[in-house]
Amino acid sequence: MYRGDQRLYGASRASLGREVGMQALEYPLDWKRISAALVSATALLIISPPLNWAWLFWILLLPLLWAMRDGQPLRNAALGYLFGAVGTHTVLFWIKDTVLIFSNVPAPGALIVTQLYATVFPLPIALVFGMAMPLRRRFGLGWILFVPALQVAYEYAWPQLFAFQLGAVQYRTLPVWQLASVTGVYGLTFIGFVTNCALAECIYRRRENRPLPWRPVLAACALPLMIAAWGAQRVERLDKALAEARQLKVGLIQQNTTMPEVMRTSARKELNDWLRRTKSLVEKEMAAHGEGPDLVVWSEGACPYNPHEGSLKEVFSQLTRTGDFGLLLGGGTRETERDPRDGKKLRISYNSTYFYDRNGELKGRYDKMVPLPFGEFIPFGETFPVLYDLLQGPGRFRAGTEATIFEADDYTLSASICYEGILEPVVRDLSAADLLINVTNDAWFGDWLCPFQHAMLTATRATEFGRPLVREALTGINMVVEPTGRVVFETLPYEERSDVVAVRLGQFETLYSKFGNWFAQLCLLISIGAMMLTWRKRNEPPRS
Repeated sequence: MYRGDQRLYGASRASLGREVGMQALEYPLDWKRISAALVSATALLIISPPLNWAWLFWILLLPLLWAMRDGQPLRNAALGYLFGAVGTHTVLFWIKDTVLIFSNVPAPGALIVTQLYATVFPLPIALVFGMAMPLRRRFGLGWILFVPALQVAYEYAWPQLFAFQLGAVQYRTLPVWQLASVTGVYGLTFIGFVTNCALAECIYRRRENRPLPWRPVLAACALPLMIAAWGAQRVERLDKALAEARQLKVGLIQQNTTMPEVMRTSARKELNDWLRRTKSLVEKEMAAHGEGPDLVVWSEGACPYNPHEGSLKEVFSQLTRTGDFGLLLGGGTRETERDPRDGKKLRISYNSTYFYDRNGELKGRYDKMVPLPFGEFIPFGETFPVLYDLLQGPGRFRAGTEATIFEADDYTLSASICYEGILEPVVRDLSAADLLINVTNDAWFGDWLCPFQHAMLTATRATEFGRPLVREALTGINMVVEPTGRVVFETLPYEERSDVVAVRLGQFETLYSKFGNWFAQLCLLISIGAMMLTWRKRNEPPRS
């Protein structure tokens, strides 16, 4: 690709070194390049929910990539890190409020925690963009594939408290979104980066006074269109199958209450309120259509008592038997066990869901397998109990060990809890059910970014695993998503409402459900190989 371009790159190692030094002087890290990185970073807020300007994703990185300069990997890495740090803080600044609510950490401390997260989380992004020009020098046009692979490898392999894959912003663009059924959401990240890098190659060629690579660039830009054409056919095919699928009438209840109000409400009153709302919903549906819902879902933590014990078990049994519906409810589970060290009684807590069928029979319980760090437990808190004394507020919940599939009369369902819905390994363990349900309480996180982001990342699982998904949140966003990814029902946060929604129980096996994160793992291997070759041959003349 670069053969004969001696003016820019040189033919020997000595001339190459002089050229790099000259470029470092010619292209300092000035305010224009910094501003370009900041433009791309702040645009992350625009492409994300609730604004959902998903089309901007295809050109999101152009300002940042424009700021890249050959021969300046450290400065390019610094710009990439600036993009990641500012973007993380912009999109996830709600973490500060979460720390304030969940613990006794004061506002300055919560801000420090947020800043630390925004500092550590984007570290690999510096590598992604720091490697852009070395990969371009080493592999020519191949860089427009290797940089996207590197980004996918980062999203897949880097530990994240709140996993946010950039490709998820396309979840409302149904034709192209069907790629998630093959590669998972990582495939959307990849093709978005390919398009941005292909357009950036035109910028670099113009800067170098070289002919534009029209064919490769047009092919890269046509990739989303080709995927969309295939995706449109898939949506049409699945819609035809769904038209003949059984419909399940699901009742969803949403409240308009803040967490301070919930905390001030007595447990008895809270439970009675859920019972009243459920009876009202069932009566209203029967009056309107002559029959009630098939299933009613309560949010995470809706029942403040053990739902499987004593008189309360009879209350739920009679409720479902009389109303002729199944009930999936979220509730805390409290048990006691003996401490093997001293024989004292220990109180054990789980965040659980329970399912009563329409015959009033308790069919089982699911305990949340991945408790929320700093919300439901403190990492290393059992080893250093003093942490619970210092950070008062977080619970001490134990993790469940078994993925539970509940059996109704003629269908099965599973229920991930809270942010488990965005964790692919957990949903995979629960994906054998006919209906995926996620129960959560997003009232902890306000009414702006977090509920929308949480809903988006949860909704991706419907297409990946080919199952309908129902989301029930205390204060919203309630949502019903079909296997195609089509959102057929959705509420806004903090709306007082009760709804009965028809859910089509179509199940479709997907390549992603069968082979898992094969694409992300492939990108990880390719990235490691490309970086090793680049670093090993970094002093060699560029290849054509």
